[in-house]
Amino acid sequence: MLTLRTCKIFSHALGEYLRQADYYSEGMKVEGRCFGRLCEKVGLIEGEVISDEAFGRVASNHHAVTAEKLTPRMKTNRRAGYDATFNAPKSVSIQAFLGGDERLIAAHERAVTEALAELESLACRQTGQGINKRHVSTGQLAGAVFRHGESRALDPHLHSHAFVFNVTADGSKEGRLSALETRPIFDQSRYLTEVYRHALAREVCQLGYAIQRRDHGFELAEVPAELLARFSKRAQERDRAIVAREAELGRELTRDEIAVLVREHRPKKQYELTPAEVRQRQQEQLSPDELQHLRSLRSDRSATRPPRNPSRS
Repeated sequence: MLTLRTCKIFSHALGEYLRQADYYSEGMKVEGRCFGRLCEKVGLIEGEVISDEAFGRVASNHHAVTAEKLTPRMKTNRRAGYDATFNAPKSVSIQAFLGGDERLIAAHERAVTEALAELESLACRQTGQGINKRHVSTGQLAGAVFRHGESRALDPHLHSHAFVFNVTADGSKEGRLSALETRPIFDQSRYLTEVYRHALAREVCQLGYAIQRRDHGFELAEVPAELLARFSKRAQERDRAIVAREAELGRELTRDEIAVLVREHRPKKQYELTPAEVRQRQQEQLSPDELQHLRSLRSDRSATRPPRNPSRS
């Protein structure tokens, strides 16, 4: 699924949130790769790794190379950008990291790329104020994608943070830039979720996996339900917090209230572990038969199989 969040002010902590994995030892960081048709205009190279300095400059409304101001207006509380997070189904995460099928990671990345192309097509700028306010399509943005593999509970959780900078083209002949208007993107968040889900379902079916439709999308049919529950500790913590707060208030929480509650109950990242230690901890939660089952799914699908239509699975 896709979640969208506004990042109001740039700070060093924002860059660390995107770059630092949930368990890595100090100095080990996730690399972000640039995307978007506007990359060259803001000093980035599409598909290349973004540096800390370049990220900080563009997020604070400056050219990544020259440090020149990008858009004319520079409010003190200017939004740095938007975090679009794409979350793979739990079974895909489990099979990718514990079943050892790294092809699923590539499938997730292709699905994210497809969804981001749709997201970029919704990019707009605003003209006018009040009753004269209009959204003008630009179809151009710049951002960086950071792929992570774990939840803060250190369960397998394949997800990508696509940070979209608050800048787009203004449509002028001079090629000036303006702030990004994201109302159409937020309004179409469910559609963008389905773009990602459908693309990922197509990719995993082409790898030979069967899928089962669920209320929240789909799961790999042959990954047992008990493993999905076992490796969903963070989601279970969130659900318990929501139930408790709703009981306290005597009503259901709004989506915004849930988002705030989740941030309040988010555990701190753990920096003392290496990737090998994290994977070992995860494997220790599996019986030998469960681990063998997951790895057999990978070996059974090593040979290329004819693509299967996700809508028929």
